[in-house]
Parts: sequence; structure tokens; C-alpha cells
Amino acid sequence: MSSDTDNYEELGDFIVDEVEEVPVDQPPEEPEAPDRIRTLTTTLQPNQTPAEKLIQAHITVLCSALGGIDHTSSQTPQPYKLGHDALACLKDIKRWIRSVDERQHNFSVALACNECGLVKDLIMILCQYDKHVGMKIDKIKLACLELLVLLTWPTEFGVELSEQQRLLYSKLRKVQVGYKKLMLVKNGDVLKSVIRLVLPVIKKSRLDREPRENQILKLVLYLIRNVLAIVPVNSSISSKSTRAVVVGDDLPQGVSPDDISINNVVANFEKNKVFMFLLTISGSIGHEFDQEMFGEICLECIYLLVKGLSVEELTKSQDLTGSSTNSTTSVPASASTTGLELQDLLASETKRKQQQTNTISTRHGRFGSLLSIQAPDSNPYVVSGQQALFTTSSTLTNLDKSKKWKNRSYFKYDSDEYVISKYPVYLTNNGRTLLGKFIESFLIGGCFNNLIQSMSSKLSSLNDMNIIDEYTKASYFFTISWFLAYTKHSITTFENYGSVGAALSSVNFILLISYFRDSFGSKSWNSLHVAMICFQELIQISNSLFGTQEDSLDKELAEGIIRKLFTFSDFLSIIIQIPQTAARHSPAYLGVAISTVNTLLESFETFANEDVELYIQSKRKQKKAKQTSTDEGFDNDSEEETTHAREVIKERKLDFKHTEARFFHTSIVNAYIEYLSRYNDLTSPQIKTCFKYFHRLFVIRKDFTGLYRLDFMQLLNNLHQDLKGSIKIHVDEFIYYFMKKFKLAISRFPMPIELLFPRLEDLSSKIYLSTGEIYIKPDNTSSPRLAKSLEFSRDFTLDEKFKILICALKAQDKLPLINHIIAELTRILNQRTLDNSSIGELNPGSYARLFINNGNLRLLLKVMGFELSYTMEENPELPSSVDTSTLKEYIELIKKWRDQHGEFDDGKEPSFFLREAEDEQEDDFEYGYDDIAFETNPTGSGDRMNIHELDTLDELEQSLTGHARKKPRTKHRRHREPSSSQRQPRENSIRTYNSAEFVHDSDDESDDERNAEFFAREERLRNLLGESGGIVDAEQLKEFKLRWKEIEQVTKRTVNTGLFVQDDDEDDVMSDVLASSTDSSKRVSDDEDVVSSKRKRIIVSDDEEE
Repeated sequence: MSSDTDNYEELGDFIVDEVEEVPVDQPPEEPEAPDRIRTLTTTLQPNQTPAEKLIQAHITVLCSALGGIDHTSSQTPQPYKLGHDALACLKDIKRWIRSVDERQHNFSVALACNECGLVKDLIMILCQYDKHVGMKIDKIKLACLELLVLLTWPTEFGVELSEQQRLLYSKLRKVQVGYKKLMLVKNGDVLKSVIRLVLPVIKKSRLDREPRENQILKLVLYLIRNVLAIVPVNSSISSKSTRAVVVGDDLPQGVSPDDISINNVVANFEKNKVFMFLLTISGSIGHEFDQEMFGEICLECIYLLVKGLSVEELTKSQDLTGSSTNSTTSVPASASTTGLELQDLLASETKRKQQQTNTISTRHGRFGSLLSIQAPDSNPYVVSGQQALFTTSSTLTNLDKSKKWKNRSYFKYDSDEYVISKYPVYLTNNGRTLLGKFIESFLIGGCFNNLIQSMSSKLSSLNDMNIIDEYTKASYFFTISWFLAYTKHSITTFENYGSVGAALSSVNFILLISYFRDSFGSKSWNSLHVAMICFQELIQISNSLFGTQEDSLDKELAEGIIRKLFTFSDFLSIIIQIPQTAARHSPAYLGVAISTVNTLLESFETFANEDVELYIQSKRKQKKAKQTSTDEGFDNDSEEETTHAREVIKERKLDFKHTEARFFHTSIVNAYIEYLSRYNDLTSPQIKTCFKYFHRLFVIRKDFTGLYRLDFMQLLNNLHQDLKGSIKIHVDEFIYYFMKKFKLAISRFPMPIELLFPRLEDLSSKIYLSTGEIYIKPDNTSSPRLAKSLEFSRDFTLDEKFKILICALKAQDKLPLINHIIAELTRILNQRTLDNSSIGELNPGSYARLFINNGNLRLLLKVMGFELSYTMEENPELPSSVDTSTLKEYIELIKKWRDQHGEFDDGKEPSFFLREAEDEQEDDFEYGYDDIAFETNPTGSGDRMNIHELDTLDELEQSLTGHARKKPRTKHRRHREPSSSQRQPRENSIRTYNSAEFVHDSDDESDDERNAEFFAREERLRNLLGESGGIVDAEQLKEFKLRWKEIEQVTKRTVNTGLFVQDDDEDDVMSDVLASSTDSSKRVSDDEDVVSSKRKRIIVSDDEEE
């Protein structure tokens, strides 16, 4: 329509009316007065869209209808008067926020509420109607609480924000900082009002509390969380500006740092019983309050309260003297946050002045100087300033400082988000006292243990921890680490960690290891930083407990902490990899990694001196499920049939010396040097930590080449010049020892080229750099693994056997080995010709390992009659029973198939005709300890092996229906005497039980009674089989089962039932199993269950817990 109208206006001069109008004299029109309301609603502000203007107009109308100050009242101050539809207005504003800001990803309604001063009205309503009781007033106060929570909800800058939200982000954060000030003014009366709002809810029991009341309680916790979470927005990095860093005003107009400081928050929380409210909720979670609903929000409140606070700052008892230990200007106890910040700036200025004064030796330093340097390339350089004349190194340093990069790179550290507060935290004396009082009440009242226990049970109940967001997991582990550190620093006389006992539970160790692995695997450096802090606190507690000489229980607790943390080898490998890349991240992250390494090395040294043994588990994949011994218990048959690969867990003793050596990798040394290069920002204990590591590497381990580096030498020179005080003595002692050793090394090797490059980590390079000798790696002398015994899949002729084996060796490219065997057989034949009774010994030569680990070769020797060797020191021997004619035939067959190409039916490989031989201790006709062999026809000799063993009817049914009988997973010995050539059975195949735990009630009976009962049952079974004429099909088997079951039921009525009673839960299972199990077999199976359960309690892996 607008385009058509414009076209008509353009054509107005070309349109001629049919009737010519007569001009009439009219009085001039007066100009129309501007409409002020229309101007306010249609005039757009800079960067404002018409939609935002329309939204602001609607919100303004609703805020006006909500109410306002009653200026007609004579009260002082004048009260706030609600509108007629105040509740409806509040609900409409809530709908606007939900429909526009949340659904359309915008902040327009929230900013419009700020323009109308809505939060001021909400706070006035809550404070004024605090003590008023009524259904309508309660609904209005609840609606005000909901809007306060929505408008103060913390927002983080991230990829999930829309483009419009990113543009308004900074403005919204400043608005929320103003809201925080409003809620804390007048002693925070709004906090007292919302706490009073939920007092009737807290009085009710958990069963009587309605869901709506729980939501009110949760809203109050959200409001407390929002007050703690709101901090000024920090400097941002802009990619659109030509300037690298865009720094804006952090605080809105009219707000000072004292108004929103942690000291003001803590004072208001204490006065308005907010701390008491948090103690009540956190101490009753799981009992009076649902942990799923309130656990996470309570944990977040505690986390935000302690985030950014230094434990040392909070635990010191002396008066406030400033946050910096080097400060010389004292600050009174009533200092404000701004005063404390000024204190830090003055201390930094004083430190820089001292550094500048050190380089000016005389009064002439006040005068200027100009120095020209001629470079080797004939380019002159001019350096100005008196500092350039102090030393040669300072001249070059000043020259480097004058150079500036064209595009300076700024970046944000990606590892401090959950650890360091975005806004600096300064505690006054009053704030420290109030917060310390709350922390003590939180620990002594058991609130910490209850909260951590509730959250750990929630996290451990999840199948996948990735369901929980990173922020919640980080707040959980950071809270644990902070309170562990606080307890450790507050303990003065004796170590008592009962107030934080929930943090030392086994569940938390499992959760920490899982969190550690997930953070490292996903490269979430913020989360990994938190995990390292928690891990470091646990190690430090272990060291402090292990140092107590008088209490053995503390030592056991310390050992338990280490054992639970170092259960798996892959976790130890992760800890070793972290410091190798720590220098790429923030200084705080690097400092935690350095401190963790130092603490671990101290732990390993202490445990090695105390002869403490740690066992670490390693996992590997096994392609096929192996058969295990009887004492390991039986698994489900169906699982065994379908399992083709499983994890095998092996334990090995942790070698402290070898593990310690892994922490001295060149990359970790680089991290320490990078950390020490910031010595101006480090404290004396932190510098000592670095030199402890260098002392351990250079002096104790005598790894001199690890520190023969130019960057390290230059760092030592800088430390020698700049450090002052007691720490300089320690550094100078190390420098003296270092230079003493370096002079000896430089005298032996006048051209130390390796100083210019990083050291190689292989052993040969280390030895060459240290001694100048070439390292020759010794041959691998470890004994080879014995090959599995092979056999032919069916009967073959001698020629076919040689054809299969020789072709199999040729397929393995073992033709030189075949020629070597022919030569050795020829030599033995010549000896046998001279002396027919001589024993031919085959010399393996350079193929000794193949005679042990090659199954095809061993089967070939076995076919020719050789006695096989089992060690590298033994040689295969040909007995004298093999005559020369047979030996000649063997040689001819080997030569024949060496020269000919062997072809098999259907193009099959030689390995098709070979299979793995049955184990020497197994026989298909000998059964396990829990099986009895049913025979359809009695044997002629009547000799029966393993008469005390049982079999099941299910196996017999499988054999009749055509299914192969599954061999038992156990390995048993034969009753025959082993021959001299057979290897001895393993010693651990028989377990000796020394505990009363494994004694069965039936052990009191004599063996004669058990044997008599067994033979009676066996005789009845044989008679039944004889009468039926044997079992030949499934129908007869079914009929046999029914008859046998009837006989057993009759027998049970006449025999002492105490020996054969089964549990009620096993009736269904035992109906399918033959009831002729002897008491001996029951005892064995019961013993296996006990052993299996005890193993699960001892070894805890990733997939199973205690």
C-alpha cells in the first residue's frame, strides 16, 4: 500500500481534473501541536528496533498498572501502593519473559524491565508486605520472587547465545550487577522477606509437603545462588576491532566494588539468617529434603561462596594487613574492598621501584645516556637509558624490550573457568570472621558430609556421568578439594578428618578417577584443572597422615588413599602425561601440575623407604576366553559360548624407582623451567618446589645432561641477579654445585653442541651424552613363550604328514630353517652309522627360539620321534630306537616337499589340517570335580575314574540331540603318574583352605558314610538304565528324567534330609539338574562362591564396585 501511495504522489502533477476548481480565499491553518505520547512511543533510540520499542511500551504499561509510591500518604517513608490487578500484571510480565526472551533467545524484555524500574518495585513489595499474611498477598509475593529469579538468572557468554543475545550480553550483565546492589541495600531486607516466605514450608515434614511448596523452596535457593553468581563482566576479546583488547567499564553507574563485594554479601547473609537456611537445607538433604531436587543447587551455593577464596587467607588469625605479603603499607581492619585493591596496587608499585633501583648504582643514574651498538652485519642499534650501561646482558635486554610486535596476540586461558573467580575477591577482617564461622558450622554440624554423600550417591547411580553437565561435576570436586585444604590448614594439634570423612569414601575415589579420565580424554582443561586440585589434596593428606609415627591407623588410612588412587596403570600414565603439556595452559594450571608432581615424588620416596607395597592393575584384551582353574568359580555357560574377547586384569607390583624415573622426562623438565621463569610472580615456597625437583634430578639421580641447557643456565643467571632474601641462599647453593659439575663436563667435551637442542630420551643418546661411549643394546635374552601343542585333524599317512608340516613351514618363510634341519639330520645319520646306539642331539643353532615357540616345527620333530626341548638350554634328542633307515626316509620326505609345491584339496591351507591338541591334563573322557560320568553300558573292567565326580542330565541330553557337549572350563589332573617328559602341573591348581569359612557341615561325617551313599545312588542309576535298555533318543531321556525324579522324591523321605536340603530359591534350577550331587561336591561349589565373592571385595575394577 505504501508503494502505491508513493506512485500516486509522484504522478500528482500530471493528473488533470475534469472540473476546474475556483480558488476561494481561506484563512491560513495553524500548525498542529506535537503529540508527546506519540513521540515517546515512536521515536527510536540508537540501535533500537521497532519491535524492542513496542515491547518496552507494553512492559511500561504493565509496570505502571502494577503500582507505585503513594505520594498522598503522610507516612515517612511513603508506602508502596499496589494496583487493582497487580497479580495479573506480574503474571503478564512473566509471560512476556517466557515467550520473548526464552523462546526467541533475546534479552529485550529483561532490559525493558530495567528501563521501567521493575526490580525496585518488586523489592519494595517484598519488603513492605513482609509481615502481611493473606492468600492474595502470598500469591503476589510469590510472583515477585519468581520474577526476581528470572531477571537475576546468571548468563554466561558462549556459543549457545544467539547473535542478538551476544550484542546485549554486556548490557544485561551490568543491569544484573545493579540488581545485586538493590537486593543488598538496607541490610538486605529482601533476603529476610524471602526466607520468611519459606519458613512455613520448612516446618512441615517431608511427607506433608506439597510439590508446589518444594518449588517455592527451590526458588529461594535459586535466588541465593543468583546473588552469589552475579559478578561484573570482565574484559572481552573482540575480533572486529582493530585494537586487540576492548576494555569497558566493568561496573554500572552508581555501583561501587564495596556494594557487591563478598564481604557485603556475607554480612547480609549472616544478618538475615541465609547462612542458617543453607545449613538447615544441606544438613537435612536425603532425610527431610529430596536430594534430587535440592542437592545440586545447595552444592552450587557452597561452591560459589568459596570459589576464588584462598584457604590460607581465610585461616590466618592475625589482623588484616593486606592481601600481599610483601606489602609495607598496613591497612586497618575496617578497610573496604577498594582499599584492599589499592593495597595490592601499592605493593606492586613498590616491588617495581625496588627492581628499578637495583639497576641504578649511582646518582648519575638520573641522567640520560645514549649507547650505539654495531652489529656484525654492520647495522647500528641505538639504546637509550642508564640501565643499558649496567651490564652487557641488560643492554641486550633493553634492546629487546624496545621491539614491539605489530599484532600482539592476546588469548584467554582455557583452564581456569571453574577455579579462579572472574572478579578479584578481597576479604576484610569482618568478612573473614563471618565466613569462617559459617565454614566451621558447616563442617562441625555434618552438613558437608551429608551434602557430599547425597551428591556422590546421585553421581554413582548414573550409568554415564556425561549426563551431568561439566559445571556441576566441577563444582562437586572443587568443593571437596577446598574443604579438604581448609581442614588440613586448620588442623594444629592432631589430624582428624572426620568432618570431611565423606570426601574420603571409596565412591569418591572411583568418581574422581572416572572424572579424571573423562576430562583428559575429552581435552576439557577446565575440568582437568579441578580434578588435579582434588587429586593433589588427597595425596597431601596421605603424606601428612603417613608422617604420624605414633598412630598406625593413620598410616593405614594413608596407604588406603594411595592404593585407591593408583589402582590402574592407565590412570598413572595420564598423570605422567599431564605435566608434559601443562606449560601450554594458564600459570595456575601449570602450578597445580608442578605441585602435584612434587607431591607424588615425595609419596613414592616415603613409601619406598617404608617398604610399602602397592599393586597396580593393567588390562588387556584376550581374543578367546581361556579355561580357568576350579577355584576361580564357574560362569554362565551361555556367556562363555558367546564371548570371543574379554578383558584380562593382571596385577603387578608398582616399582617406585621405575615410576619415579618417568616423571623426569624432558617435557616435564621444560614445564618446570617454564614455571620457574615467572619467578617474579612466585612465592619462596613455590621457587623451593622447583629446586627440589632439580635437586632430585641433578644431585640424587645424577642425570646431569638433563639440565645442561642454555635456557636453564640463563634462568639461573637471572635468579642469581634478581632474587633477594633467604631463598637466594638456596638458589646459590644449587648454582655452585651445578657449575662445578658443568666445568668438569665441559673440560671432557669442549664442544657441547647438545646444549643448543633438546635432549633425546632414548637410552643410547643419554649414555653417549653422559659418558661419550656408544651404547650397544644387548640381545633379547628373555625365554620365548612355549608354543601350543598341535595335532593332525585326522589320521594321515607319513608322507601326508610331512607334506602338511613342510608346506606350513614354507608358508611361514622358514626355508632356511628347513635346510638347517636337513643338515642336522644328515649329521645325526652319519653319527648313527658309526655308532647305532648313540643318541642324536639336534643343534638348533641360530634357530633356538623357533624350537620353542613354533608349533609346526615341534610337531615335525615329534613325528620323527624327537624328545622336544622346553628351554633355550635344552636341545631336541633323537632316541636310539630310531634306526638309520627310518632316519633316511625322514630326510628324503623333507627334501621332497621342500622342493615340490604341495597342493591340497579345494585350495585349502596346510593349517586347515592342524588343530590345537588337547591339554595334557585334560581328557574328553575325564570330567570335572562337580560332574559324574553316566555310562549307558557298564565297562567290562569295572574300573571307574573320578568316582566322586558328578555329571548332569543336560549334558547327556545335548549328546543325544546332536549338540556337542561343552567341555568343563576347569583343568584337572589325571590319576596316572606323569611321565618324565611331561611338565609338572601348576602349583596353584590346588587351593588349600585354612579358614573356617570354607568348612561345610557335612565335614563332620566320615568318608565311609559318604562313599556308601554315593555307591547306593550309583547302583540305583545303573539298575534303572539296565531296565530301560539304555537311552537312545530324546523321548526316552524325558521319561528317564521323570522316573529318576520320582525315585529321588521317595529317597528324600527316608534319608536324613539334613545332608541334601537345597534353598527354596534353587528349586527351579535343581529340577533340571541331577539330584545326585554328593555333599563333597556341594562343599566345593560353596567354597568357590566364597572365594569369588572375596575376590570381588579385594580387587575393584572399573566395571564393579564394592
